Amino acid sequence: MTSTIAYAGQLTAGASATIGPTTDNGQWIIHNVYTDDTKSVKVEYGDGTYWVHVATITGSMMAFYFHATTTYKIRLTNMEGSTIQYGYDGMSVV
Repeated sequence: MTSTIAYAGQLTAGASATIGPTTDNGQWIIHNVYTDDTKSVKVEYGDGTYWVHVATITGSMMAFYFHATTTYKIRLTNMEGSTIQYGYDGMSVV
């Protein structure tokens, strides 16, 4: 069974957000990451201890397929000196 995953929120300067499922919906495919047009976020993939830098994006990153599980997640870090808006969407596949 699949369902839509979508979130929008804020990140304060230097703060991070971890994106991934709970045990109730064990696998997510994240397609798009959104942020303000002129603002940058660092995108990483990892297990919570070890993170691999994927990209630093300014504006939106669309048409990617990040597979997040209860073990491996996506982390977005605000690279700006002020609070930014961000969001993501995708689907739960379990």
